[in-house]
Amino acid sequence: MIRRTFLLVVLIAALAGVGTWFPVLPGAGHLAVDAAAQEAPVDLAWLAPGPDDLNGQGYGFTYGVYQTAASGGVSVTGNPWPLTEYDKAFAAGSPRQTYYQLLSQRSDDDPDIVARRFSIVLAEYGDEAAAKTGYAAVAHTFATYDQTRTPPEVGDEAIAFRGEFTSTIDGRLYQELRILVRTNRFLADLAIDDYQDDAPATSALTPVAKSLVERLKDIKAAGGPGFGLQVARIAGEDVTTFYDYYTRRHGDEVPAEGERSSQTQSDDEFHDATGMEDSYFYLADVLPTDQDPTFVSALVDFRHFSDDERAAAYLKSTAEDSTGAMGSGYADIKVVNDAKEFGDSSVAMSFIKDTRYGPATGYRIWVQLGDRVAAVELNGNPEISLSAAEDMAEAQLACLEDKGCGQPLAAADFMQAGPTASEEGTSVPEAGATPVDVENNQ
Repeated sequence: MIRRTFLLVVLIAALAGVGTWFPVLPGAGHLAVDAAAQEAPVDLAWLAPGPDDLNGQGYGFTYGVYQTAASGGVSVTGNPWPLTEYDKAFAAGSPRQTYYQLLSQRSDDDPDIVARRFSIVLAEYGDEAAAKTGYAAVAHTFATYDQTRTPPEVGDEAIAFRGEFTSTIDGRLYQELRILVRTNRFLADLAIDDYQDDAPATSALTPVAKSLVERLKDIKAAGGPGFGLQVARIAGEDVTTFYDYYTRRHGDEVPAEGERSSQTQSDDEFHDATGMEDSYFYLADVLPTDQDPTFVSALVDFRHFSDDERAAAYLKSTAEDSTGAMGSGYADIKVVNDAKEFGDSSVAMSFIKDTRYGPATGYRIWVQLGDRVAAVELNGNPEISLSAAEDMAEAQLACLEDKGCGQPLAAADFMQAGPTASEEGTSVPEAGATPVDVENNQ
C-alpha cells in the first residue's frame, strides 16, 4: 500500500530533471558487501556539508534522511513510495549506507519564500569498484541536463550538470547546478537550486565539493563523534523520514531553515549552560491513508554532555519538570512509575498529543548512559502500548552501548491494527499539504 506523503513535494522538485534510465549492472556490489564488513561504517551525517560550509549565506537545515542499511536499495530521500530510478541508480553497487540532507536559504526580500536550496546525497560503498558502479549509474540518470564543458577538478572522477525546471510546489522556475563526484568508496551528488533567476556559478559549489572530498580522504581528522550512527530508527515501505541530522556540533548550534540568528544564539547560550556539546534529532512517521488511518510517529532526541554529571542533571530536571521537558503540543503528561528501567538511569512519561490526524497517545522514555541521554518517543493512533515504547528504548540503549545500531527497527512491529476509515467515519487529509503543515500539527 502506498501511503500519502506530504514531505516530498520538495524532494520531487529537487529531482525534477533526473532521467528515467540507468544501466543494469547484475551482480554489482556483492564483493563490496563482503569488503564492507571489514570496516566500521562512518558517520555520514557528520561528514556531509552543513550551513558553515556554505560561507554563512543564511542556510538552515530543512530535512535529513539517514539510511544506515542501504545495500538492498532504499529511498535515499526517505520517500515511502516505490523506489525511483534515482534510488535504483544509487543502489547499483550495493551501498552500505546513504545520507540525504536539504538546506534552504530564505529570500532577503520575502523571508516567507526560499531563494536557494542546497542538497546532497552522500553514499558509502563497500569499496572503490562498487562506488564506480554507483557513479556510472547515477550519472546516467541526468540525461535531461546539460553537461558543463569543463568537468570540475575534484575527487577521483567528477561531472557537472545544469538544468532549468519548474517547481511542483509553487510553479516557480529554478535553475540548478549539480556536481556528481566520487572519491575512493564514497559517492556524492551535490546540487544548488536557485529560485531568483540567478544561475548558480560553478565556483559556488565546487569549493563545497572539494571540502567534502578532503574530509572523506581523512575521516579521522574530521573529528566526528559518531552519534548519527547511534540513533534507533524505524524502517518500512510506508515510513516517511522528516528530520535526521545534528542540531548541535561540538558546542555550536546548527541553524534550522528560517531561524533568526538571535534565536540560534539564544539556544547556544542555553545549551552551553547545561553542558550539552552535541545533539541529534530524528523524526519519522507512518502516515495514514484513506484505506488505513493508522498513524505512528517515532522520535529520538539525542544529547551528548560534557560529562556524566551534566547528563544526570539533565535527566533529573526532566523528571522534575515534565511539562517543560515535553514541550508544547502535549497534554495529560504523566510520569510512568512502573516502566522498565534502562541504562544508568531512565524516566518514562505518557501523554496525549493533538495531531492533524486526531489525538495520538504515546510514551517518551529518556535513557542515560554515561554522558549521553537519548529520549525515545512513540505515539500513534490506535494508541501505542508501553511495551512497544520500551522495546524501542531497549533498542536505543543497545545502540548507546555498542556505539552503533544494527538494522533499523520494523515500523510494523509498533503498529496496532485500527478500524478502516469508513468504520471510523473520519477522512484523511488530501495529499499536497506542506511539510510545515505536518510538522506543526503532529
